[in-house]
Amino acid sequence: MSEQRQDVYERVVSVEAKVDALAKSVDQRFDSVDERFDSVDQRFESVDQRFESIDQRFDAIDQRFDAIDQRFDAIDQRSDAIDQRSESFAASVDRRFDEVAAAFGEQRRYVDFAYERLDGRITTLEGKMDSGFSRLDRKLDQLIDRA
Repeated sequence: MSEQRQDVYERVVSVEAKVDALAKSVDQRFDSVDERFDSVDQRFESVDQRFESIDQRFDAIDQRFDAIDQRFDAIDQRSDAIDQRSESFAASVDRRFDEVAAAFGEQRRYVDFAYERLDGRITTLEGKMDSGFSRLDRKLDQLIDRA
């Protein structure tokens, strides 16, 4: 019985360690995502500065409107590409969250299953011990009655 309890305890500790490792991995991935968003923000600030420079040039140079329109088309294409990458990245993050949630659910089901089995074994052992003690009490009563 003690070995079984120890085995179950070790399994629970193992599951707990795995869940902790998974949590650390998720935290590291979030840190990586934060760094990537910071990089994207810096790029957007750079693009904003470029737009301000272009607006100032528009006021001073009316002859370059056609060339600037072409530049805007290129920037729109870049924005579309960034949007597509952002959407793809968001879908990837959502999928990873779903995978993590599924893993937590699976671990929870395993732990619940282990506890149910442990409870069943403890109940069976208690029944055996009760019947054994009852038998021992009867035998002791018989010995006492004979004496």
